[in-house]
Amino acid sequence: MIKIENLPYFSHLNCTELKKIKNCCTLKKYTSNDILFYEGETPTYLYILLKGTLKVYQTTAKANHVFILFFTQPGEIIGDYALYAKSPYPNTAQFVTEGEVLKINFFPIQKEMLNNSILTLHVIQSLIKKQRVFLNVIHNEISTNIEAKVAKFLLDNAHLLQTLKQIEIASILNTTPETLSRMLSKLKSLGFIHIDKKHIITLQKKEALQTHYRTIVQN
Repeated sequence: MIKIENLPYFSHLNCTELKKIKNCCTLKKYTSNDILFYEGETPTYLYILLKGTLKVYQTTAKANHVFILFFTQPGEIIGDYALYAKSPYPNTAQFVTEGEVLKINFFPIQKEMLNNSILTLHVIQSLIKKQRVFLNVIHNEISTNIEAKVAKFLLDNAHLLQTLKQIEIASILNTTPETLSRMLSKLKSLGFIHIDKKHIITLQKKEALQTHYRTIVQN
């Protein structure tokens, strides 16, 4: 079992507090494509991602389109909004890579968790981060053209390019695979990226792509 006292959320707790929380914790490993929770499920656990990468997404009413909201990285709190709002999960969380999660059975220790000022601060920071992500999604959909969106995604998610398929990237950017392919071909012809025979994307000239992105946005 992981020593939760080594996590920043619990490092200040005394032995009695730590023991009570440990009794409600489970360490679980996941493989790529495993679902952590589904949109619409009733929340039970507060999750802390220890290893791996998750994608968090929503589907349309007809369930024929996936709209990916953001990716998470180790150390982040997952599922916090639904727990604190006492509402169903507003989205689905799925592993992009192998991963490991600390599952905290929230309600038996709800009082202790809510009275944990440092954890509460981390939760607030987590919620603020998610709010910023949502605002960026809205901004990008309204005011950013597709070439700029592709460039920004490549710059922000270079560490995921080896694991994501182009059809997944198209879904993330709310565009068609054909449009994405055209944009990638253009960026490749400009020397910013490389695409191998398996369609894996690699950044070639990050600084030049950053300059290109700023130019597109300003025009």
